[in-house]
Amino acid sequence: PIMSGADMLAVLTLTHPDIGYFTMEHSYLLEAASNQIALAVRNAQMHDAQIIQAERQRTLYETLRTVGSHLDPESVAQAAVTVIAEQTHWPVVEIFLPHEDGEHLVVEAATGRGINNRGHLLSRNKGMIGRALRLNKTQYAPDVAQDEDYVPGSTPAKSELVVPLRHAERILGVLNLLSNEINGFDNDEILLAESLAEAVALSLDNARLHRELGQAKEFAEEANKAKSEFVSIVSHELKNPMTSIRGYADLLGSGAVGAVTQQQVDFIKTISTNVSRMQTLVSDLTDVSRIESGHFQMEFGPVSLIEVISEVVRVLQKMFESKEQILTIDPGDNIPPIWGDRNRLVQIMTNLLSNAHKYTHEKGEVMIHMNVVNALPFEAENDDETCPMVQIGVQDTGIGIAEEDQQMMFQKFFRAADRQARLSPGTGLGLNITKNLVELQNGRIWFKSEFRKGTTFFFTVPVAEIG
Repeated sequence: PIMSGADMLAVLTLTHPDIGYFTMEHSYLLEAASNQIALAVRNAQMHDAQIIQAERQRTLYETLRTVGSHLDPESVAQAAVTVIAEQTHWPVVEIFLPHEDGEHLVVEAATGRGINNRGHLLSRNKGMIGRALRLNKTQYAPDVAQDEDYVPGSTPAKSELVVPLRHAERILGVLNLLSNEINGFDNDEILLAESLAEAVALSLDNARLHRELGQAKEFAEEANKAKSEFVSIVSHELKNPMTSIRGYADLLGSGAVGAVTQQQVDFIKTISTNVSRMQTLVSDLTDVSRIESGHFQMEFGPVSLIEVISEVVRVLQKMFESKEQILTIDPGDNIPPIWGDRNRLVQIMTNLLSNAHKYTHEKGEVMIHMNVVNALPFEAENDDETCPMVQIGVQDTGIGIAEEDQQMMFQKFFRAADRQARLSPGTGLGLNITKNLVELQNGRIWFKSEFRKGTTFFFTVPVAEIG
């Protein structure tokens, strides 16, 4: 016997016409030969197994490579049956996916003699496919005539192999293989089919997620568009009554329609203050709505940053004086004109200086400084696309921003949980609008802050190319 461990691989026999020809030496030689033969046979079997394994891996790789590039379930199914048929030469390859009625499966893709089955419906509870779904397990009928669950289809078959397309405990469909021969699939082919089914199921699930994400994104965009339109309409409708309230309050406060008491003057001032806050909120909401909808108008041109800052400081000077805060400006050396929208730059500086004033204690300091740097514009795609930009910093000695709040400072409607910050009213929109205005001018904005010691906001704007 030619043995390999406990397995008998073959039997070696020798014959001779003479009686008593073979001696013990012949026996020893045969045993030695049988050991060598066993080793050679085992090596050959291992070689064959390696070839089969390599073929299986190549088939899996080609299937994954092909189906992985498709982003919808229908395309995945069609690509899968095509590449599987090409790699394995199986006569009929079909993929069944759930039908929209929930009661049937539909042949989403098929090749070979089963190509005419595309679109064919099959009850989820019938045939070997129904059994595979029910048991969540591969089903194989070497001879379909002997399988009580076999349901003859439009494609004649003598053997059928059904493998559930399963991913993350979810069954997404089935891979159905037909052969016109009895015992059409051996054990290696069954293992290969199960591996292929796993690969196809993974791609199907990825395609499903991609479709759902696309639908969710589309829904979110529609909802955001509707919200922006609603905000725009409401903001517009609020402007007229607020203007009217502000006008009549000012008229009453001036005494033009009769004398008013000091208490009435205080009430009128409260009305005017709150109307101003409402007007600011409406203006901010309008800006956010226009930015998000892409209808925000920008007028670009060369702008003198010194003139912009001087204008904003002149308007806000009394506000800083009311808290006895020191406002200083470091104009830098030879700051060139920048390329931007003058009115929006005024808005950016107004927002940043107003915040610095609001969150800085009385007799605190606010500093504006600027310099020319080589930096990445907002629209840069590579790290080497730097260009000359003016960097502006607005530094204060205020309450600072807690570390846990710093990641959310530019989000819409965000207000820090810090009690000192909450003492100052705000909408939580100013920094979000400021960030968008900077980026619309191809700049970037960021900040550095130390809690209870102060904050510096930086932003950049491209230098204008004059001449």
